[in-house]
Amino acid sequence: MKMLIVDDSRINRKMMSKILEDFGECDTAENGLEAIKAILESWKNQQSYDLIFMDIMMPVLTGVEALQKIRDMEKKQGISKDQQLKIIMVTAKGDKASIIDTAKAGGVSGYLVKPIQKEALHNEIKKLGFSPK
Repeated sequence: MKMLIVDDSRINRKMMSKILEDFGECDTAENGLEAIKAILESWKNQQSYDLIFMDIMMPVLTGVEALQKIRDMEKKQGISKDQQLKIIMVTAKGDKASIIDTAKAGGVSGYLVKPIQKEALHNEIKKLGFSPK
């Protein structure tokens, strides 16, 4: 499985990469703009991501803004809703406003609350039908 972790915190990216190593390969991006570039590159190389973890609060381009742009790109590519990238949004504990904004944006596969717990992360992945390698 190929995954992309998008978070402005280097520590969070490293921690999630470590937790996810049983599931497959992880690339990382520091913000939503880098995520979009990585996704476009993966499509160009015909090696699309299976799963993306997107922090909601980031500089340059927030997770909500990136989510909307990704869904717009998929629509322009003719990608059906059932074939869309699986995106799990990650947010700080108690950040209900961001979760509501993201829900309004639509197209979210799941949510995780920081600090990320290994069991919760694995459960979200399994809900989407993925399993360890």
